Amino acid sequence: MQLTYRLGDEPITLDVEPAGDGITVRLPDGSRHRVRAEFGAGDVLELALDEGSGPARVVRMVCARTPRGTEISYDGRLYLFAAPSAVRSGAGGRKSSGMVAAPMSGTVVEVRVREGESVTAYQTLAVIEAMKVMAPLDAPFAGVVKRVFARAGQQVEHGAPVVEVVSDEQEEGRAP
Repeated sequence: MQLTYRLGDEPITLDVEPAGDGITVRLPDGSRHRVRAEFGAGDVLELALDEGSGPARVVRMVCARTPRGTEISYDGRLYLFAAPSAVRSGAGGRKSSGMVAAPMSGTVVEVRVREGESVTAYQTLAVIEAMKVMAPLDAPFAGVVKRVFARAGQQVEHGAPVVEVVSDEQEEGRAP
């Protein structure tokens, strides 16, 4: 599986794979690291990094969900983890189609909306889990849920449609 994040204006893609109770991450420089992640108190993310020699190093960082994605602050830098399309487009440069797709292969743990329901911009529509990583799927804009493609407990592949949202204007223009 690939995970894409943004450091400044540069998108960076990591290869990740399950490894026991965590994941193994291969960085762009080719190095491999075993990682376990847990949320501590508040918005603190704790990563246990097993670098092969000695005990795992625990790193704590502040994270926050924003309209652009999940932002993590560490060592004076801000990292943005977002759906691949948001990372490629700069998170907001072009208008979204309203189709909300799975950002990774995994299990749908929760669907929070029904067809016909009004949603606000960036409202969480569903949550997908893979390798203990939870990925909230947010509405790209305010509108109405046109179709729900997945249900809780369902396995989905990367890029599979999960929910489709239409803007209020599109919904009003539809014939009854």
